[in-house]
Amino acid sequence: YNPSTQTLSVDNIDMTDGTLTTPELDDYSISSTSVTPTGTTQTCTYSTSQSYEIDLGSTTGNITITLSGGPPAGTYGEMIIKVTQHNTINRTITWAGGTFEWPGGTAPTMSTGADAIDIYHFSTWNGGTNWFGSAIQAMA
Repeated sequence: YNPSTQTLSVDNIDMTDGTLTTPELDDYSISSTSVTPTGTTQTCTYSTSQSYEIDLGSTTGNITITLSGGPPAGTYGEMIIKVTQHNTINRTITWAGGTFEWPGGTAPTMSTGADAIDIYHFSTWNGGTNWFGSAIQAMA
């Protein structure tokens, strides 16, 4: 810590699920995990990453995406998943690994078109038992 510049440089903070009270964050980011499934399933594990980029270019059919884990029950957590459609064959998504709640009660249909991009946002307050989802679609 340099008091003359008010700069604190820390490589890694591990609070072991402790509480940081009233932090003010400026210029932060969330690491994203990029995956290319080779079959028809992909698991997105909360403890590994809360942001995933999934390219359907090498899938062998429609895909099931499973959300695994979540934050401790009673706390809020979210996962963001960017899905890029196959470049020649339109794929569909089935969501697994919890109960999914969508606006209007129906999961959105994956955008079609070569390399179309959909972004899915999921929130949970009960450890990933229920995921509340929304989608931004047809970003390509």
